[in-house]
Order: sequence, then C-alpha cells, then structure tokens
Amino acid sequence: MAKQRPVASVGPADQHNIIGAGSVVEGTLRGGGNVHIAGTINGNVEVEGRTVVMPGGVVDGELTSTSAEVGGHIKGQVTCRERLVLKPTAVVDGDIQTAKLVIEDGATFNGGCQMGAQAGASGADRKRRVIPAEQKEAA
Repeated sequence: MAKQRPVASVGPADQHNIIGAGSVVEGTLRGGGNVHIAGTINGNVEVEGRTVVMPGGVVDGELTSTSAEVGGHIKGQVTCRERLVLKPTAVVDGDIQTAKLVIEDGATFNGGCQMGAQAGASGADRKRRVIPAEQKEAA
C-alpha cells in the first residue's frame, strides 16, 4: 500500500511564503498565496498566486500556478493559467501548458509545450473542440 504524502496549505493571495535554501518539503504544497522556492519540494505545488522557483530551488513534482517564474529546476509538468517565465538558470524536465511563455537565453527546457488561452486552464475548465470526420478529410 502506497504511503500518502501530507498536504501543506499556504495563506491568502496577498501573503508571500518562502521555502528557504536548505529546506526540504515532502508532499503537496497547496494554497492561495504567492510562493518563493529556494529549497526543495518533493511533491506537487498547487498555488493560486504567483510561484517563483529561485536559482538552486527544486520542485520534484508537478507545478500548477496562476503564473510562475523559474530560475531553478522543475522535474515534472508545469501548468500556468496566465504566464510562465523561464530565467537563464532554469531547467524544466517535463511538459509545459501555459497561456503565455517567455524563455530567456540560457534556459533549458526538455519536454512538450502547449500554449494559448486554453492551454493553461485546468482540465475541468478546458473546453474540447470536436471536428467532424468529413472536415478532417477535407483539410
């Protein structure tokens, strides 16, 4: 039987939460505030505000946020509803889904990318577009 990881919640949207260098969080980090990560998170990050992964910061799991700026290492899928910025020191090993993407010179990205207004939406918010077979064949 798999061991269930704990879930840590962070504060309101106007609150800034910092995972300091040398700190290690095991499990899901979830909340409505902004989060700055300089340490390591072994688990998913689900933030309604802005997430900043500082140089030296590591997320070993999925990152879901309204917007994010990455200067550290993410090992997992990244989903941003608004905008994702990969700084020169960023390394992302995983797929990206975001409305807007900025990749600065020097950033490393290994994975697939889906962009546009619907790309950053959660699965429940995403609308499916069905194309009839006869239209597919005509194209």
